[in-house]
Amino acid sequence: MADTTTSDRQLISGVIALAIALWLLRLLPLLTPGARLWGINHLQFLPSGYILAYVALGLLALLGLVRPVRQGMEKGLGLVAEASFRDDRYFRPFVVALVLGVMFWFFRMPINFLGDGYNVADHLAGIAPTIFKWTEAGAVGTVYAVSRLLPLNGLAGAQYAYALVSVAAGAATVVLF
Repeated sequence: MADTTTSDRQLISGVIALAIALWLLRLLPLLTPGARLWGINHLQFLPSGYILAYVALGLLALLGLVRPVRQGMEKGLGLVAEASFRDDRYFRPFVVALVLGVMFWFFRMPINFLGDGYNVADHLAGIAPTIFKWTEAGAVGTVYAVSRLLPLNGLAGAQYAYALVSVAAGAATVVLF
């Protein structure tokens, strides 16, 4: 690989500086909790464990921008991937998805519906869900079918059905990736 030129190093340094600035911008609302910093104040609403995980993973991602660290990370992750998927490349992604699905379930956040979500959830206890103007019919049909399999009724059953469908969709996304 050819040596990097001075302009390449300056560009890389600029990208690293921008990444650090954007990462630190997310931490700004934690220093000024009363400020109205819409759009960057998401961390304020998370439990402290999630904030610590964000900081740790952010530092790890920023360290990944440094070439020697990135090369070590690539080598380590390559060895893990090779060992994990060497024998059965079709079965193991499903095992990973199952493990992540369990993690998604245990670490899920409380449901906060947007738009007409509460109206739809209230109607899931009925005979058939009502499709409102902004409702996605496929999603409501899926959640309705899952809610019929649960022993819960009303809003609690709808919330569990939404949570189960979300976790299954997340696990399916992992398998597809």
